Amino acid sequence: MSRLSVIVPVYKAEKYLHRCVDSILAQTFTDFELILVDDGSPDESGRICDEYALRDNRIKVLHKENGGVSSARNAGIDASSGEFIAFVDSDDYIAPEMYARLFEAHNGHNDTLVVCECYLVRGETCTPDPIYEIGADKIGNISNLIMSGLGGSCCNILIPRDIIGTLRFPEYLSCGEDFWFVLRLFINAGTIVKIKEPLYYYYQGNSDSITHTLSTEVHKRYLVAAADNRSFLEKIGLFQLLEKPFYWSMLRFKSVFCMDQDNFKLYKKEFPEANGYVLSCPLLTWKMKLLMLALNLNMDAAASFMVRKYGR
Repeated sequence: MSRLSVIVPVYKAEKYLHRCVDSILAQTFTDFELILVDDGSPDESGRICDEYALRDNRIKVLHKENGGVSSARNAGIDASSGEFIAFVDSDDYIAPEMYARLFEAHNGHNDTLVVCECYLVRGETCTPDPIYEIGADKIGNISNLIMSGLGGSCCNILIPRDIIGTLRFPEYLSCGEDFWFVLRLFINAGTIVKIKEPLYYYYQGNSDSITHTLSTEVHKRYLVAAADNRSFLEKIGLFQLLEKPFYWSMLRFKSVFCMDQDNFKLYKKEFPEANGYVLSCPLLTWKMKLLMLALNLNMDAAASFMVRKYGR
């Protein structure tokens, strides 16, 4: 049994897959199995996965019908045997020392997560993209995660199998599944350790990725995941402690609806409870606060003027 299972969901990844897999095979930490989950990809990705499996006996390939990234990750978890689990997206790649550094930082407890910083990769440029702050206070850590945005990422985290347990990605959600999953990991964890060093390279050039096509419809689907998260926090009795950061995060996310007069109704309709937190929200510029206040007061003409004058 390997100490670590690395799970890579693969779909339409033929342009990026070699770079991704090669970066994992180049790890200075070598006690891992690599599970490549071909999620019914219509390109050459499945063949590439099989070729890698012939070259390295640490690689296991699963071929399945297309079910989406959550379905692929869940299949990988179910097929994994490692004491720890990690995820890499097929268009991303990782530093050679990533898993060695994560294990060095781990305290040996089965309820401890280790997270690292990330780079954003655009063309030949790699820019550090600081994530949420981590401290000793569990509620504070969850609050920081929530305010970091709905996207989140599960790929910069070393996860003990005991923390995952029966937790699986939500296959009924088409957006926001990463944050949904990480939120629950944070709640299950006893301790979270952060390495203040970028070790994960998040590629921004894949036009097929949903995170790079954030249309109004995609934003609306993210809000479905947000409503699910709110219900979950209410059910376990934590929402009252996290209400303010949750609604602050919703306001920042809803700001996209404020920049188009056709979407003003969406701003007012979705999570209207958040609208009362506009003035206290630290995630908004003063111009956005004024725009939202105008919409809260049904001063749509004034809001339209502000959009035309200041734009994005």
